Amino acid sequence: VTPNHGPAAAMGCVLNGCSPGLCSVVLHESSDSKYWACLAPCRDPIASVNLEYLTLAMQTLKLDGRAPFFSLEPAPAADAAPREEWLQAKMFQPAWFEGTSAGEVMFQADVYLKELSMGEHPQPVVGMRSCMDMCQDDGDEE
Repeated sequence: VTPNHGPAAAMGCVLNGCSPGLCSVVLHESSDSKYWACLAPCRDPIASVNLEYLTLAMQTLKLDGRAPFFSLEPAPAADAAPREEWLQAKMFQPAWFEGTSAGEVMFQADVYLKELSMGEHPQPVVGMRSCMDMCQDDGDEE
């Protein structure tokens, strides 16, 4: 669990009673049907948000009008290179999202999901199958 005291302080908020800085975002509706949000302390890590990631995502929406996006793409020279030399390039949208903590988490999650799909790790969900499982079902040996 990442402490939220630093990001909260940067937003002008104090997280009293939050240990280790766990907080959630609470949505309120005013009498004229307008909505506003505030931070509230919480004790359950499952209900907690990572304020650094949340502020980066909100900043992306504000500046670029879209949610952040990450993908591993073939490197531009990959088409001409022998298969053993193929490389992949990180593609972030918006480009400034690269190098942020949330961008790095998106990269790590993408790699892990690809590894899961190729059968490099045990499947975390009952019934979830890798590409290798499906190939074995089809009778493919390779």
